Amino acid sequence: DSAKYDETSSSSSSSSSSSTPADVVIEARESAEKVMLLNWRTPEQSRGLKALRFSENGEEVVVGGQGGTLQFFSTENGSHHGRDLELPEGYKRDISDIDWRSRDSLIVVAMGSSLLVTKTDKIGGDDHSRKITSKWFQSGHMKPITRVRFDASNEARIISSAEDQTIRVWMYENKHTIRSFTTSSNCSDFSQLSSSPDLFVSVHGKASVSRSNIFLWDLRQQNRVREGKSERSLAGCSFLSDNTIVACGTSSVSIFDTRSNLNTPIKTLTDQIAYEKPYRIAVNQTGLQVAVTAKNNSVRGWDIANDTCVSAVSDKASDLNSSATSVAFNPSLPSQVCYTSSNGSLFCFVRPSSS
Repeated sequence: DSAKYDETSSSSSSSSSSSTPADVVIEARESAEKVMLLNWRTPEQSRGLKALRFSENGEEVVVGGQGGTLQFFSTENGSHHGRDLELPEGYKRDISDIDWRSRDSLIVVAMGSSLLVTKTDKIGGDDHSRKITSKWFQSGHMKPITRVRFDASNEARIISSAEDQTIRVWMYENKHTIRSFTTSSNCSDFSQLSSSPDLFVSVHGKASVSRSNIFLWDLRQQNRVREGKSERSLAGCSFLSDNTIVACGTSSVSIFDTRSNLNTPIKTLTDQIAYEKPYRIAVNQTGLQVAVTAKNNSVRGWDIANDTCVSAVSDKASDLNSSATSVAFNPSLPSQVCYTSSNGSLFCFVRPSSS
């Protein structure tokens, strides 16, 4: 039942001579080298992967999707860490998003319109297996949840957005909603500012819609600080720095200044090759590299300093219905990117940092 691990290069090597799987296409741009490091094929029951998160030390990654099962992998060698962790009976639903506060062994899982916070302790032994020792169930959203995160400003809280036009803040241990932000459109993504986590940005609308809204919120003041309307469809967002926001839209990455009205991006990076329906976006710790997933099962890597799309990774063996569903940078290795696919694959690749 363990995952199939296709080793395509040594985990300690980033030589450009490393081979890559025949079904994976890596397109180099602007002479930037990329190395496919791992191609993890997860078990058949985990097809439909939609979420991934790194541990805070970057040594593990957890993924989830259909069937209410979590899987853990080593980022060093791709080994499957322990038995699959199944959610308790009565909670086995398709997983749409995950957050992992590994220092406290806490994982929050979004399933439909509900949330489940679990404490997962390691059983012991060499296989790294885990068990759920505590759980807290949250219900309050009326429609599917699009994003969930532990609140970086308060460890007792979680934040979630959904297709019911609300963003909610929860005290997860007492199952109580303490704040709810309501808008006129569905929130597809949000991100907190790490240096000042009371501030967070959200984008509203879907990639299939021609316009989107961008909001800057203050959790402490419980109000909307700034808002803007984009002529492009925006599906994902994140902070680049204290004063800049990056958002992904159709065939482009747009950068906004939070001190302005958010109606007009200060910079738009457009890919010379259009790709279908951008979905999620991630920024590495340097704020200079951005990765964007798309519905055609590809990921674009962007170099913010040089204003260019420098890499394109796609799985040409995937079926027409497969999508790249989530993406994240390793917090301990800024050049390592992992992304999940709805066909049940977890890809990991490394490209050298910009010089």
